[in-house]
Amino acid sequence: MQDWYKRAKRTDWENFSAMKETFNAVDSVGNGRFVFNVKGNHYRIIAVVRFVYKRVFIRWVGSHKEYDKLKDIDKI
Repeated sequence: MQDWYKRAKRTDWENFSAMKETFNAVDSVGNGRFVFNVKGNHYRIIAVVRFVYKRVFIRWVGSHKEYDKLKDIDKI
């Protein structure tokens, strides 16, 4: 998680493609939300990314198993 944070903090993403270059294991789930697979897909981070403002807002962190139980991920 610390590695993810350090890498995300240093970035200056302008779009999803640029974010994908930093984190290959990221998917868009709609409504500005993105899911990052961390530590070999053992953990997941759901974040709102506002490319215009260069901001990442972490909305949820948990295990893959916990993630599978979530509903309406695009609203978290």
